[in-house]
Amino acid sequence: MKKENTEKEEFIRVGTTLYKLVNQPRLNGGYVRKRIVWNNETLRQDYGKDYLATVPKYDGFCTVPDHVDYRPWWTSS
Repeated sequence: MKKENTEKEEFIRVGTTLYKLVNQPRLNGGYVRKRIVWNNETLRQDYGKDYLATVPKYDGFCTVPDHVDYRPWWTSS
């Protein structure tokens, strides 16, 4: 049984770890993009055994801070 959604869920594999990419709601009404560790078996149960082969694969990732011209969110207009 394959899961049918109107909104496409996204997954990536970084190294040997599977992540689900989600938009997490924020208190100010916006969203922040997050990587949530996901389970291979759960993905297989939800989408079928062949779906994992379609997930993009990466060797690694890094987070680059953006602190130039930083303004706290509560001072933004």
